[in-house]
Amino acid sequence: MSVEDRKQPHRTKKRMTLRSKINWLVFLNIILVLTLVISVISYFFIASEFEEAGEQALAVARTVANMKQIRYSHPDPKLIGKIMEKDPGDNGKVLAGHSSITQAMGSLGLSVRGKAPIFDSLHHQIGLVSVGYLVSDIWDKIFAFLVRIAGLGVIALAMGLWGATLLSGHIKRQIFNMEPLEIAFLAQKQASILESIREGIIAVDSEGKISTYNQEAKRLLGLDSADVIGKSIASIIPNSRLPEV
Repeated sequence: MSVEDRKQPHRTKKRMTLRSKINWLVFLNIILVLTLVISVISYFFIASEFEEAGEQALAVARTVANMKQIRYSHPDPKLIGKIMEKDPGDNGKVLAGHSSITQAMGSLGLSVRGKAPIFDSLHHQIGLVSVGYLVSDIWDKIFAFLVRIAGLGVIALAMGLWGATLLSGHIKRQIFNMEPLEIAFLAQKQASILESIREGIIAVDSEGKISTYNQEAKRLLGLDSADVIGKSIASIIPNSRLPEV
C-alpha cells in the first residue's frame, strides 16, 4: 500500500435511510398506480373520441355527391363539382346502400369519415353523404384532455409524497430517530450485556407480565425448556413483589 493510499480516509457506502425508503416506496407506488389509471383512461378516451367523431360525421353533411360521386358542397369551393377521392373502402360499401366509418387521407388531410347513402321517396339510392373530421383536430382535443389528466396526476403525486413525508417522520419519531440497523445493534448489545451478568434478571411490564429475562434467571428458576415471555410474574414467582415495584 502506498503512502497516498494510507492517507485516504476509509470510505463506506452510504445506506439509504428508513425515511427515504418509505418515501421512495410510496412515490413508486403512486407513479405505478397513476401510470396505469392514466393509461387506461387515455386509451378509452382516445377510442371514444375517434368513435364519436365517426358517429357525428354520419349526422352532419358537409360534402354531398350523387351516384357519380361528384361533389355538390365542400369546405374548399375549388373542389365543388369534382369527383371525390377514393378511400380504402372505395365508397363501394356506401354505394351499395350501407353506412361506413373510415379513416383516410383526403383533400384536407387525414380525417375520420362517416358516410351514409341517400335514398329518394321510393327508397332508390340517389347519392351519398360524406362527413369528415380532421385527425389533427381530434388529437388537439385529446391532447388538451391529457394535459388536464396529467395535471391532476401531478397534484395526486404531490399529495401522496406529502403524506409519505408525514408518515415517515412519525415513524422515525416513534423509534427515536434511529435506523433499523442501529436498533438491531442496540438490541444485540443489550442482550449481550444482559447475558454477561451472573445474576438472574427478570423484567416485567406495567401489567406484571414478563418482558425479558436472561439465561441465569431461567437456570435458577428451572425454566430451561419453557418460554415465559408474556406470562404473569405471579405464575412463575408467586411471592414476587415486582408488580408492586
